[in-house]
Amino acid sequence: MATEAASASSSASESSEKSEAIKKASELLAQGKRNMVCGEIPKAVSFYEEAVQLLVKSCGELSRDCADAYYSCGSALLELGRMETSVLGAALDGADTQPGDGSEVDKTETDASEVSKQKTVVDKDISQETMEGVESTVTAAASKEEESGSAEPGNKSADDVPNFQLSWEYLDLAKVIYLKSDAAADQLKAAECYIRLGELSMETEQHATAAEDLENALKIQQKLLPADDRLIAETHYQLGLAYGLGKEFELAIKHYTEAIGVIEAKIVSLSKLVEEAAADDDDKEKLESDQVKKYQDEIKELQELLPEMKNKIEDSREEAKDMEKMKNMAKELLGFSGSSTKFGSPTKKSEPPASDKSAEVDENGQRKATDIAHLVRKKRKPDNDEPPVSNGQESKKIKQGDSSRETSTDVKTSSRMDASGSDDKLDAEQNVATASD
Repeated sequence: MATEAASASSSASESSEKSEAIKKASELLAQGKRNMVCGEIPKAVSFYEEAVQLLVKSCGELSRDCADAYYSCGSALLELGRMETSVLGAALDGADTQPGDGSEVDKTETDASEVSKQKTVVDKDISQETMEGVESTVTAAASKEEESGSAEPGNKSADDVPNFQLSWEYLDLAKVIYLKSDAAADQLKAAECYIRLGELSMETEQHATAAEDLENALKIQQKLLPADDRLIAETHYQLGLAYGLGKEFELAIKHYTEAIGVIEAKIVSLSKLVEEAAADDDDKEKLESDQVKKYQDEIKELQELLPEMKNKIEDSREEAKDMEKMKNMAKELLGFSGSSTKFGSPTKKSEPPASDKSAEVDENGQRKATDIAHLVRKKRKPDNDEPPVSNGQESKKIKQGDSSRETSTDVKTSSRMDASGSDDKLDAEQNVATASD
């Protein structure tokens, strides 16, 4: 009995602690929501993560009680990541809206160069308060993550994980928990998780993944919501953005068109409600009630959205045409470089027929060596066993021949003269000998 009493006391104590943790977490979530409304995103993330830690410790990581905290924390981290990626742009925007501290712009000056110089001075004199505000926002987010740590398994340090990655982990956990429930509310919550995951994928330029998540969200919404619900139109619009960023313009146009159809259907249904209230002349209070005014305001708001949707369709069509032109230009350039012989561009050799290919294979299935003997130019045998010479060489040879003949003639003449001289000398010697006798 004592054991049972102790066990019951322990269970009651645990239940009480769990209730206290859930109550405290609810207060933290409410505070985080207020911070989100006020634009204090780093503070909101800090409250959300503290709530997550309490719920995980008391209820378990995959408890249904943690799902809402996961979703809120993931959504806040998504916004924080967006803010950090555009922090430089936010600083410049603040500089444009805030007057310079160290320069006065002469409003009457119209000279273009002077205006340019003044703008440069203003840009350099960005308010120190603006820069400090931006830096403090990022610093607060970093210190928040360092203090709170990660609520994921493995207890990873939040400093080592980007906000987009943390956001994805929280949203994915929430989605898994919601999908386990068959309740329509939880299924619609899962659809919201899919939408946030799709937005996150678009931020990281993973457009195919974004489209897949958004398609899953759309399936759930179309199953559980009225056909003219604005959430369905919003999801169609997000799908149009995702497909447009992924260069799938036909699908983008399709979803933009369907979003317009849903909005127009919603306008029709709201107009009927207003007409029904106006038809009852006796109940003028009903006609002027807050609900009817709400319908009228919503109709006006939806009508203002239609031109933007139609502009998106036109933009997608123009981008599709431009992309098609670029493809055609690329094909023409590739075809020109592959087939034209002008300007030294290579030509594409034609493939030999199948019969020729089969003839080039020997009996062992090996490819035969190509016979190119017929392509080799044979040396022509010269006439009179002499190599052919050019005109210049031939004339040179003729001149050399003439000079050699002249030289030989002179030699012969000299020989003859020497021979005749020797004969005269011999006759003189004979005459002298005869006289002496």
